[in-house]
Amino acid sequence: MIIIKRYKKGIETRNNIINASKSLFYLQGLNSTTVQKIADLASVNLGLLSYYFKTKNNIIKIIFTDFFEKIYASVDNQVSNDKGVILIHMVKERVIYDIIFKDSNNFRFFKEVLDKSIVLKLFEERTYNNYTKINNERGFEADDNLIKCYSSLECGGRLNLLKNYVDETLQVEYDDLINILVSCTPRLFGVDYSTITKYLESSLEIQNSIDYKKIKMLI
Repeated sequence: MIIIKRYKKGIETRNNIINASKSLFYLQGLNSTTVQKIADLASVNLGLLSYYFKTKNNIIKIIFTDFFEKIYASVDNQVSNDKGVILIHMVKERVIYDIIFKDSNNFRFFKEVLDKSIVLKLFEERTYNNYTKINNERGFEADDNLIKCYSSLECGGRLNLLKNYVDETLQVEYDDLINILVSCTPRLFGVDYSTITKYLESSLEIQNSIDYKKIKMLI
């Protein structure tokens, strides 16, 4: 019984730290949020915070992982499998960017984390998993090393494109940017131009037809 109570208390403390971090990242931004501020808002001491999360990067990883998982689950629950794995993947990408870019506080946080290696690694893992699923379901027969190469190629280019956009060194309309980003995957898998164009139109229609208002990146 004591072990169960300690376990529940540990989960509660961990969640308090994550929720406090999300609130501060949203309201103040990542760079203005210190671990001491997080500890104070979560009502824990620094030692206990360090026990659960060594650095802010570990918290960032949890935030993004939870964010992606909620979006994937929501889209999968609302969109029929017969739409195809690539099209559904594009819808998920659209939802991710919509939540990030349409909220100025989310956008500020996203801009601040783009240079962090933890984000690149997380994006590469996510892309690798998605590519493996697409490869298996569509029968492309790409070997694992090629999928890893595709994942690295897309993520490196994707993050560089996003950095240039948020720094305003790249002048491109938002809708054009999103179309470029969500079409990366089918292009790397060799999908023809006319099909990609149809996918872009269909993915936007599906995005507009589903409900993801309750999904938050931070708060």
